[in-house]
Amino acid sequence: MTVDPKALRQARLNFGLTREQAAEAVGVDAKTLAAWEQGEKTPRGRHLVWLAGLYGRHIDDFAAKGEPQ
Repeated sequence: MTVDPKALRQARLNFGLTREQAAEAVGVDAKTLAAWEQGEKTPRGRHLVWLAGLYGRHIDDFAAKGEPQ
């Protein structure tokens, strides 16, 4: 699955967390979370699942448009 970085950022903002708060909650540093939200890196496996759980979303909500679910 290709992750839509804008969807990651929007979910965090909708949930009302700073990058630092979200990063700490999933066990990464804020620079890593920023790289995910800017499309420079892609969260994989457990981190994507943890982000979805943190934001109350399903991982498919982060799929890039046009990607199979």
